[in-house]
Amino acid sequence: MPFGEYPDMAACIKANSDKNDPQAFCASLEQATQKALAADRAVVKVDEEHRTVFGWASVAILKNDEPVVDLQGDTIDGPTLEQAAYEYVRRYRVVNDMHRGGAVGDLVECFVVTPEKLAKMGLKNDTAPAVGMWVGYKLDETEWAAFKRGERPMFSIEGEAQHA
Repeated sequence: MPFGEYPDMAACIKANSDKNDPQAFCASLEQATQKALAADRAVVKVDEEHRTVFGWASVAILKNDEPVVDLQGDTIDGPTLEQAAYEYVRRYRVVNDMHRGGAVGDLVECFVVTPEKLAKMGLKNDTAPAVGMWVGYKLDETEWAAFKRGERPMFSIEGEAQHA
């Protein structure tokens, strides 16, 4: 099964032969990918007719107030994720393929879930994360085909951060 940018474990090990223990490195990356798919970033709604995919692009805080650790070992607090989401929508609004090349899809939906917003809307948070960025993208034919082949099972929002 693909994970990260690798089609399988063998490809990951080959590409990371410079690491002290490439097999352990790739196993931890694969495990982190599985956790990420379970916690966030997984495509959870698909509209075949319109070639649109929806899901959590980023989750900062799980329902049990546990912070999510991403594939790079980073966490993000709720207010930072919310501001980053607004900047993403304001400035970018497109998806590229694996953080390379031009646009292969357009943002059609974005909503940052926070406990405060849900309360103001009169909604209960029974299943959603405490803080997360929900997105929807309309994909071009090539990216849709990659998604359908299982090569793009989750979202990855490209960005930069300053570590404290």
